Amino acid sequence: MIQTRHFPSCRASIIALLGASLSACVTSRVENVRENSTGIAEGEGIVIMAKSYHLGNETEENFISCVGDSIGRGKAGLRVVPNNEFVDALFPWFEPRTAPAETKGLPTLMSRPGVPEKIREKGVRYVVWLDGDTDKVAGGGSMSCAAGPGGGGCFGFAWWQNDANYEATVWDLSGLEDAGTVSADVSGTSFLPAIVVPIPLIARTQTKACNALADQLRLFIVAQEDDCYGARLRACHRAPARDGNTPNRVPRSLLRGRSTVRARSAAHPGTARRGTPCPRCGRTARRRSSVHPARPA
Repeated sequence: MIQTRHFPSCRASIIALLGASLSACVTSRVENVRENSTGIAEGEGIVIMAKSYHLGNETEENFISCVGDSIGRGKAGLRVVPNNEFVDALFPWFEPRTAPAETKGLPTLMSRPGVPEKIREKGVRYVVWLDGDTDKVAGGGSMSCAAGPGGGGCFGFAWWQNDANYEATVWDLSGLEDAGTVSADVSGTSFLPAIVVPIPLIARTQTKACNALADQLRLFIVAQEDDCYGARLRACHRAPARDGNTPNRVPRSLLRGRSTVRARSAAHPGTARRGTPCPRCGRTARRRSSVHPARPA
């Protein structure tokens, strides 16, 4: 009788200790590659489309809705035109079989009767093509459960890892050009320990990827400032380079050190060390950075 009375409290203590010592693990990486400068005016908006139907594997509709809701949320949110509304207005030019696969097809698309007018009517400046998915890549452990006249329970331990990999390609319809890409790579490990009662510790990899991608997309589209070797030298992009050229713009998000940009420019070749002057704009880097790796146009 004594053991029977104290056993439930013992189980509760073990479960609480196990739950406190374990937690789901999520790691994320967000990058962007800028091809051209961006910006958005009042009244302009974006539309988010699924790109992977070209390959027969359509990006999850709930993920597209999540990214759109996140981008449009808050005071700094962008205007997001509903996907179905845009596709219906431009019918049939954005159906899976007729939508342009790359920016080379945009001039032909915009030359079709009624297409430019419909796009202006909807106020769409950018088309964001989403591609990717969330997959289970690993897992292990074992668990057994049993029930009897006196009750039941489970004992064991299981885990699994999900990877969420998504890429957003941004098309600028005003310049008929590719503005760049933003990618999010999120990996999460979930645990399911069980001592009588299973305790699920779930890693929300897809939700994390949605929020990270949406935040970076908003910055990518809106931000127009850049820096010199990562320092906050806002006059760097305003001053002409020594040969008369002006360095390409780099998004504000790089000031936070969260992204890597491979700019199609030689405006800032190489990686600078503290005290090294920029070879193009002549300003001095305040800290070590690799924001401007060399890459010829």
